Amino acid sequence: MEEQLALSYPFAHKAYKEFYENEEEVQKTREWETLRSETMRGVRGTIEDGFDRGKPQYQIQENMGELVAYGGSMVRRSRCGKFLAILPQHLGEEDDPATPYKLEHIKHAISPRGLLSPCHVIVIPNPEHADLETKRRYANAMTLTKEDIPMLDIMEELLFETMDILIEGPAEMIGSLRWWLSRKDTDMIRTYSGMEFEQIDVDDFKANRVQNFLDLKDASRGPFEDRIRYLKENKFSSFHLASRDVNWLNMHGWIKPLETVNFEMLEREALLEGNEKQTSVSTVRIFIQSGGVESFRSG
Repeated sequence: MEEQLALSYPFAHKAYKEFYENEEEVQKTREWETLRSETMRGVRGTIEDGFDRGKPQYQIQENMGELVAYGGSMVRRSRCGKFLAILPQHLGEEDDPATPYKLEHIKHAISPRGLLSPCHVIVIPNPEHADLETKRRYANAMTLTKEDIPMLDIMEELLFETMDILIEGPAEMIGSLRWWLSRKDTDMIRTYSGMEFEQIDVDDFKANRVQNFLDLKDASRGPFEDRIRYLKENKFSSFHLASRDVNWLNMHGWIKPLETVNFEMLEREALLEGNEKQTSVSTVRIFIQSGGVESFRSG
């Protein structure tokens, strides 16, 4: 089975293999996930120094459960309260460009490692939920087992429902599709190289996605509700396996027809390292359900 997985999903297989071959990292991750430790010192995706060294950023961030409109990053939470749907938030240095509501931006010139598309959403376990202090935490998708499949279903349902809300939402809704389209050339942000306007344009999208952006803006193609139907039907979900830049389980969702140059750049960087940046949730499910995860764990 492992050989078949390696042939069918070489990037995902490589990420799983490299993770489980690092016994020290696996041990620290397991101890943190099972509440035997409060930190994962030295593990990628955790704070590197200071009082909170070894903790994921999301573990200590205070405003994760605050709504975007009030300065937080949350759009909505799951019905059970265990998961949050958030907008990608700016977590850079203090002197990095300040974006509206501290969110990552679509424009590459403002957020070089910014949004994968308009309505890019991340679903995470709620850091303030009691289960994360009494039962189990989740560091990354590669530690998930068959008993976690229902949790993946809940996370993905929340992800896609939230994306639909943003795709359909009014211009006043921060992070909605109309909100991004309403950014003007008079809305300015200071960057290292000077002032940048917020208005998004064709240069912010992958070359093979530009026409989709133009079609979206073309009122002659029918009512806005008709123009967004294609976007709602082409949502995508993924995990970061190899990079694990945020070592707190996080599922990403974006609109495939409106992928940005940020998406393209991040994928290119990952490929240069022999990896992929976005591994689909369906691929992770296959590794779990096929028994591939158990073979890595026991190996």
